[in-house]
Amino acid sequence: AASSTSGRLVAAMTMTLSPQGAFMAMGGQQRDLPASVRDDQLAALRLMPAVLAQTADDPDLSVRADGTERVGDVEGAALVLNLKGASARWVLDPADGRLLRVSRSAIGQAGPTQETQDLSDYRAIEGINLAFAAKVTRSQGPSETSMLESCEINPTVDPALFSKPAATTP
Repeated sequence: AASSTSGRLVAAMTMTLSPQGAFMAMGGQQRDLPASVRDDQLAALRLMPAVLAQTADDPDLSVRADGTERVGDVEGAALVLNLKGASARWVLDPADGRLLRVSRSAIGQAGPTQETQDLSDYRAIEGINLAFAAKVTRSQGPSETSMLESCEINPTVDPALFSKPAATTP
């Protein structure tokens, strides 16, 4: 679950993704996500650090240096990553390796867009540094700020969380 804001709390939303389908639930209502959005989100997941760490030896993964980029007051080292059709540009803090920015082509509410996530508020959870805040900007469509409220590594997960809730009638 994630909370997104554009200056104020909008709503809590849950998005469930799988290769078989995707849906989002918010405010007691749910809706299916189009296949293009599902595929785009699954591609983005492939290049998330925790997922990428599990597939670092995949022969389809390519990584190349791409100069530097300033993020806030840090001159970061840029990398371009490609894996099975997913592509992103990461900017890392050379002092400690924190991921500062992720840029990628995405499918937004208004169609194709360039999406940039600026990551911050890193906290150690069971020895893993995770960003608890992300400011997301898009060339098309709305921007948002997401805040991770809590995180648990390898929790027991109820399979019912991945079941689509029954539709409610207004």
